[in-house]
Amino acid sequence: MHHFKILIVVFVLLGCTNSKNVTGTSDLEVAQMRWSRAAISDYEFTQSISCYCTEEYRRPKVIVVRGGVIESVDDTQFVDNDMSYKTIPDFFDYISQTLNSNPAVSQVLYDNRYGFPRKIYFDLDERIADDEIEYSLSNFKILD
Repeated sequence: MHHFKILIVVFVLLGCTNSKNVTGTSDLEVAQMRWSRAAISDYEFTQSISCYCTEEYRRPKVIVVRGGVIESVDDTQFVDNDMSYKTIPDFFDYISQTLNSNPAVSQVLYDNRYGFPRKIYFDLDERIADDEIEYSLSNFKILD
């Protein structure tokens, strides 16, 4: 029984996460360094948004970025008037700004190889209904 209690404590401790790693660098900073080192400027990914909003807004969309600028969304030339579409550096800025506003709940998962965010979830205020937003980035591809 004593070993069982020790195992429970170990699993609880392993399940706890901290926004700072052992060296004092935040997960965001580590991810940004990975992304920067990869020096990727031409890429595509599928972006899905989960929020209290219209189906069109939530529908997965393929974002193509060339030279660090959004070129197209779902094979349609991008018009720079919709802030819901972001490049990877834009997502890093969004994460940083939102974390600085002390959201009630935050969860960000990063790609282990390139550092881009795979999942971003924020609930800005637990007392407000329907303010939660989640971005999911999938199908990441480096373009030639």
